[in-house]
Amino acid sequence: MQTPAVSTPGEALPDFSGVDLAELRARGGHPVLDAVLQGLLEDPREESDTVAMYDDSP
Repeated sequence: MQTPAVSTPGEALPDFSGVDLAELRARGGHPVLDAVLQGLLEDPREESDTVAMYDDSP
């Protein structure tokens, strides 16, 4: 079993935006990752499509 990666608070996360998703899916073999990658490849999003919302009202 691999040890999970741990980041230090305030440390920047790695940038995986340049990863070739089609190649990753072809090399994969994990059923859950395969399903996620399939969804990402079938429905590509633009940066302008990104929306974050938080509502803490009762």
